Amino acid sequence: MKTRTLARAFVSLAIMGGACLPAAAQTQSAETTYEFLKASQDRVWRLNRQTGEIAVCTLEREALLCSTSNGAAETPPTTYEELKQRDAAELAAAEEKDQQERERAMKLIDRMVEVFKEFASEVPAK
Repeated sequence: MKTRTLARAFVSLAIMGGACLPAAAQTQSAETTYEFLKASQDRVWRLNRQTGEIAVCTLEREALLCSTSNGAAETPPTTYEELKQRDAAELAAAEEKDQQERERAMKLIDRMVEVFKEFASEVPAK
């Protein structure tokens, strides 16, 4: 009976030791994977050297909470010139729409003036 209890204790210790070993290895690789730079009293920037991902980390109590940049190291899908061209095209389209609205409003005003002239011409003069 004592042998079984002692064997279980060794098995539990081996399992716990095995579980702790990867955590220790992970900590060591995390130290070489990440680079930290102090940003303020309670914030740091974290750079993942392997992926290029940047995160801002805040110290809250005893925990370090990090928000990742989600692809900050990747090339954007559109270039600056393409963005400028798209903005210029959107501005031109908006100006064209405004011009069409002005022309429509002026035609409406012209029609109203014509109707007013007709009413004014039909009123007998005293």
